[in-house]
Amino acid sequence: NTAKIGLFEDYIITSVKDHFLFIHDMNGNKLGEFSPPTSNVVSANGGIQKIESHNQHLFMCNSDHFSFIYCNLYSKSKVESYVKPILKEMKSIGLTNDSTPQYTFSSTKAGTIQFSGACSSDNTTAVVDNNTITFKQLNDGTYSDCSIKVTDGFGNESNTLSVSSFSVDT
Repeated sequence: NTAKIGLFEDYIITSVKDHFLFIHDMNGNKLGEFSPPTSNVVSANGGIQKIESHNQHLFMCNSDHFSFIYCNLYSKSKVESYVKPILKEMKSIGLTNDSTPQYTFSSTKAGTIQFSGACSSDNTTAVVDNNTITFKQLNDGTYSDCSIKVTDGFGNESNTLSVSSFSVDT
């Protein structure tokens, strides 16, 4: 049984099993997972009884098999600490005569950019929304192994964004 709760203006919280929550954006894309502290872990006979959002807080109550109720209050920032950044390509490079081409992607959270493959950049800071980075000097050729990840301040790692294949011909 899945409970669906609109939380704040940005997230939907769903519960698909006892004492464990999943965080989604309003389009249903999974952004993270949320498991409250284990100090009030409920037994298999209990479970999440009530989840509500009030004034930027998530209020969750659980019961155990003796019908004791445990309630916890989580701030919006606490919930956001479990949300991973989502990256999306905004402008591909294609064929360019620039050996230091620019690439634009979007991120749903700020963080540190990591590069893999043949591409790298001196810009290693991502902001929320569009990010335009300049790749370091590249030789003539086709590049199809470049990818980017962003890690937010809570240590959540984004999806791997594969940079669309592009060619440099100076």
